[in-house]
Order: sequence, then C-alpha cells, then structure tokens
Amino acid sequence: MLRHGCWAAVVALLAASWGHCGPVDGQSAGDHRIGPAGSEPTPKEFVLTFRGGERACVIARGDHKPIVALDVAVYDKDGVEVAKDASSKDFVAAFWVPPRTAEYRIVLRNHGVEYNDVYVVFK
Repeated sequence: MLRHGCWAAVVALLAASWGHCGPVDGQSAGDHRIGPAGSEPTPKEFVLTFRGGERACVIARGDHKPIVALDVAVYDKDGVEVAKDASSKDFVAAFWVPPRTAEYRIVLRNHGVEYNDVYVVFK
C-alpha cells in the first residue's frame, strides 16, 4: 500500500508542476503486460506525439510480483535515442524536451524471466 501511495504522489507532483506539457492528445496512463525475457529483453513499444519546447517524460512501475529489471528508451523519428533509464528494480523514468512537436517511439523492456504488469504514465 505504501508503494502505491508513493507512486500516486510522484504522478500528482508531476501533473501539478508541469501544467499542459506532455503528449499532444493529453496525458496518457495505463497498465500493460510485458512478457518474460528469453535470450533478449522483451519490449513493449508506444508511439506518441509530444509538444515541442515542453518537458516530456515516461514513467513506468512494475507490479513487484516479482521485482524485475526494467529499462526505457525514447527515440525520435530518425531513430536517435533522446532519453533513457535502466534499473535493476522495477521503476524507470526518462525525461526530455522535444525541440519541436513530433512523434517519439518509446520502448519499455522487461529483463525478468516472468510476465510483469507495468503501469506506464506519459506526461
């Protein structure tokens, strides 16, 4: 319960401090199931359009059943990595400021050997 409260506090703080920044279609969040890693980490990909000149972020938290290593990487339309985070735990966050309004590909990877339910927020 404490972990859920901390997660909610982080999301609330971001929402309050960043105003209208984030995906063009508005803030997006949801639960996603990511398969177990075999010889390679299992990816889950998202493509969203973010506003230029405004802070953008993606935050992901695993379900802790069990705790698995996650990583997230953000790529621009040319495939250039613009932000990333990797952790041995199941919480990652990547932040960047797009120079102009454009689509970004976000790749979240599960390094664990079991399925993991991951809550993802795009802001």
